[in-house]
Amino acid sequence: MEAPSFLLFFSPFLFSLYLNDVDCTARDVRGAVTGMADVCVTHMLYADDLSLTENEPGQLQMMLNRLSTYALRKGLCEHIKIRGGAL
Repeated sequence: MEAPSFLLFFSPFLFSLYLNDVDCTARDVRGAVTGMADVCVTHMLYADDLSLTENEPGQLQMMLNRLSTYALRKGLCEHIKIRGGAL
């Protein structure tokens, strides 16, 4: 079943509206180390995808737990794919 065209038009707006506070999942987390000493990345959003990044497995698990609570609170479903390692 295909989505109505008006939903496709509003989809990016609705996504940003729903996820405007997703950074709360990364509160008090350092994030993944980058090539610059003073820059770390906790999460990245692109289109309708969210990637969490962290060098410490315990910190990543904390973000996943927070994301699960966040998704339940917002009435969203979550599809988690783990790439590049295991938890």
